[in-house]
Amino acid sequence: MTKRIISLILTFVIVSALFMLNVNAATAGYIFASDFEGIDVIANPDPLTADNGWHIGNIHHGNLSSNPPTDSSQSYVKIADGILELKTVPVAKPEGGNYGTAINARYTISEIPTNYSMVFDICRLEGSKLMFCPRLGKYMPSWSYLPDYGGMEAGTWYTYCLYVTDSKLDVYRKLKSDTGNFDSGDLVGTSTMNASTSPNDKFFYIYATDADAVQHVKFDNIRMITGTAVDLERCSVEVTDKIEGGTVTGKYVTANATVISNDASPSSSLSVLPVFVIFDKKGKIMDMTAVPQTLSYGENNEYPFSIEYTLLQYEAIKGGTAELYLWDSLNSLKPMMTGYRVNL
Repeated sequence: MTKRIISLILTFVIVSALFMLNVNAATAGYIFASDFEGIDVIANPDPLTADNGWHIGNIHHGNLSSNPPTDSSQSYVKIADGILELKTVPVAKPEGGNYGTAINARYTISEIPTNYSMVFDICRLEGSKLMFCPRLGKYMPSWSYLPDYGGMEAGTWYTYCLYVTDSKLDVYRKLKSDTGNFDSGDLVGTSTMNASTSPNDKFFYIYATDADAVQHVKFDNIRMITGTAVDLERCSVEVTDKIEGGTVTGKYVTANATVISNDASPSSSLSVLPVFVIFDKKGKIMDMTAVPQTLSYGENNEYPFSIEYTLLQYEAIKGGTAELYLWDSLNSLKPMMTGYRVNL
């Protein structure tokens, strides 16, 4: 009786999920991701729009008369060997000159939600001033320079996370070599997000800029995340043989749900309910397993499942489907992502 009741609840929730997640499900997960692999382009000093969507190489001439001009022969933006690199070299300004000194890369994004995060790897080689300025539709940050960028050890790779909720921005940083998640001790700055003067613009700039010093920086693995979604490249459902004494006596149906999430902040976690459901070819629920787990921020949430069948039992589900879901709890049964389905 209990299994029947749970099956009825599952059926209701799974069908309801199609309506409850609506349009948000389509945009959950990665909004943008670039590891710069397979791209080889350099701009020095004229601007260039590369095939991969980056607009790069524009030397900025501002209106600060105290700033020297940029040395065009040494300044550049390039993408090579899977790395985005920016370098700007100022020289003494001419008499009466009126120049700013900066070089930038820009990427335009079509739609950005209110809540999202931007994660990227970064290596400071020279200088202490780096503008990382999202102009993301409705809001943009109130600070100009990346928090605590100058305090990074030169030549060492770090990972930053810009975590935006409504009109608040929290900035986290850790060593790239630290394979663990961010935590509260990694918080390096907090800011409000001010109303943008150009609410229809959805892009971000990376500026290497300063009045009188060389700025040299490298980027890798830039990605933007919203909501919660399965990582399709790392999810799997497999059927393997159970072998005893050299004879196949049954089957194992195993699954791994790998989940990307921006719903948990980098310094907190959520209690969730991953669910693995087996349907026969008529759509009847034949088996399910659901164990409360923890959902952390980022890309490394993994939930493994395994169900064992005799050969006769497996024949009853062969031709059906195995499906993975994620709910917030068994109490509210609110789906947090669209399901992942594999035919058996």
